[in-house]
Amino acid sequence: MVDAIRVLLILATLTQRTLCGSEMCGI
Repeated sequence: MVDAIRVLLILATLTQRTLCGSEMCGI
């Protein structure tokens, strides 16, 4: 369960960075 949650969080973070763009968001 914990591993699955971690994977989902990582994927969500990567998706946000990809959609938003690290330069635009300043992440």
